[in-house]
Amino acid sequence: MPERSLFPQIASITSDLLIGTNAADGLLPEVLQVVATCVPQTSFTHSNTSRFKKAVEIPMVRGVFAGSDYHGARFNGGFFCADQSVDGLQPQMVSHRWRAGVSLFEPDAFNGLIENRRSLVRLRVTNYEIYNHGVAAAQHLALARSIFVECYEDFDPDAVVLGGQYRWDPAWWPDNGGYAS
Repeated sequence: MPERSLFPQIASITSDLLIGTNAADGLLPEVLQVVATCVPQTSFTHSNTSRFKKAVEIPMVRGVFAGSDYHGARFNGGFFCADQSVDGLQPQMVSHRWRAGVSLFEPDAFNGLIENRRSLVRLRVTNYEIYNHGVAAAQHLALARSIFVECYEDFDPDAVVLGGQYRWDPAWWPDNGGYAS
């Protein structure tokens, strides 16, 4: 597992990202699907204990999923990280680790914050869990943010990005398959 000091701080990884781009129109559904597809799913076991039974190991998978209907009218789309049980014997368990919503804005929405009359895309982390003094599934979030920005930069090399962490460092993905929190 990487040293904690190498990983982005909570404020950085959960901060809004604002992208000024000439490639915003109609691109969002494709970008969301790329993010969901490119962040690898990880497998692990969850120990489920009850008051009267001994621990039961439940196989789980953690992944990033995308959607175009996200929190109604507040966002144009978004993606989220969830842990799901994969054992047919257990009831389906779903636990959301974090959620991120995406909004599209007209060029003048932020009063000249980004120049050249570009369309604006805002990525906002709307919910997240704290686990072991950090964001649960932080590696998945950091990679998702990086892929999100890279998609817009691929379509518009002159895109302007403002905000928190959005560059990926491979040292952040631990050797244990991504299940660090």
